[in-house]
Amino acid sequence: MHLPAYLLSAALCLSTGTSMVIAQSSNTTTDFVNKQAINSLRLLLANTLPNGAIKASPSTANPDYAYHWVRDAATVMNSVEVSQDTYKLFWTWAAFETKLQSTQNPSSPDFTIGEPKFNLDGSAFTRDWGRPQNDGPSIRVLTLVRFAQKYLEQGGSIDEVKRQLYRSEFPATSVIKQDLEYITRVWDKTSVELWEEVRGDHYHTRMVQAAALFAGARFARQMNDPGAADWYVKKGQDVYNSITRSFWNSQYIPASINVVYGPSAKKSFLDSSVVLASLQVREAFALAQPNIGGATIHAFDGPEVLLTALETAARFKQLYAINKRDDLAPGIGRYTEDVYDGVTTNGAGNAWFLATLGYAELTYAVAGKWCSAGAVSSGSSDLLDKAVSWIQQDGFMGRRPSSTTAGSSQLSCAKNADQFKSLIGKLTYAADKYIARVQTHVPQKDEGYGKSIGSLSEQFNRDSGFMQGAVELTWSHASFLTMNRARKAALDACSRVCA
Repeated sequence: MHLPAYLLSAALCLSTGTSMVIAQSSNTTTDFVNKQAINSLRLLLANTLPNGAIKASPSTANPDYAYHWVRDAATVMNSVEVSQDTYKLFWTWAAFETKLQSTQNPSSPDFTIGEPKFNLDGSAFTRDWGRPQNDGPSIRVLTLVRFAQKYLEQGGSIDEVKRQLYRSEFPATSVIKQDLEYITRVWDKTSVELWEEVRGDHYHTRMVQAAALFAGARFARQMNDPGAADWYVKKGQDVYNSITRSFWNSQYIPASINVVYGPSAKKSFLDSSVVLASLQVREAFALAQPNIGGATIHAFDGPEVLLTALETAARFKQLYAINKRDDLAPGIGRYTEDVYDGVTTNGAGNAWFLATLGYAELTYAVAGKWCSAGAVSSGSSDLLDKAVSWIQQDGFMGRRPSSTTAGSSQLSCAKNADQFKSLIGKLTYAADKYIARVQTHVPQKDEGYGKSIGSLSEQFNRDSGFMQGAVELTWSHASFLTMNRARKAALDACSRVCA
């Protein structure tokens, strides 16, 4: 597939003009990022179909991923830049999703919109599956609202937005409002999480539900639907309050609570989905924050998310043979007790590209936010002292801290610039080492489809390091693109820090 010039420029992330605050990327790493971004966008677009469906992967056996997942598709579309050249792609996808909302399926009638997976022609997938999955409609809201707002900012037609995406009429008939009404009705019902294994209440699902309601409320006001906006804010606050009450165990955020069923081996519920959730909602919460008081459990740079991410990285560092190398950040899997090897559920879980790239995105995003503020900007607390101290002791490289320094969360350009810049260096160094980790496990030469330069599968083996599982996983490629977006923003912000 020939990559158009507009997509080529969107994919490139040039790291010029950075200051010495940032651990300088090697030419090899920067070259890899620029080339992989182009390849990931090309291979992602190859998995989009003319009818608006998005293949999770071209793999049709061992495993069979040639389906349209609502969650995956919305996540993938969120990685695509909005411009005149991509409007058709977004409108076609939105029309396909609108049809899916009214397609009767095994989750009907109560959870029709929560059906996770469809055939590529839009017909219902009727075999046994973990359903409903209520994160998908929420991520769809976040992505469609992002598209609509950027489309309008670029001079797009508000009449077209109202015709295809949001109308105030009730009962709801437009795609965004139908999803928002569904979320308000089912948010407190148990569902199956993004890994499609556990039924219960999930941090990832609740986070994207809260973010969708707050972002949806803001958008509803823009669409002159104030009564609905007030209702979405109220329900969003209910969802957010449930997160602050229930999803902290004094050490980390458990991915699931009130579990009805799930893998017997999964005991800790320490899970990389917490990091993924914090990344999926960060833009929405920045634009439309709830009345959160002093709560930080939603924040990607808050102590709860950081401590969860650091503990997860430390455990994976010890678990996988590939993570014995100290010059690379650890490969990150779904959770340490995982037994899904990409084909069967009686093996040993592996590192996932989307999780490892999520860690790169997280560390860049934290660095970028703190550089922009010129300070550790997520408050000051004993928990944040612990998180910052851990980062200073190479926590994102998978190492455990020997001590916690009181007051470390008060670092800033104004008070202690050298220490603050050192902290930023720890973050960007680890971020680049997660990229180097990915680079180590991708093909270095062309060896056929799914094993060529630019390919990203679902997983890379915990022992051998070779790619396995579904080939050209669309979400893996999307993760590279959103990581690259965070990297570009961090390099820009941190080039001027403490100047």
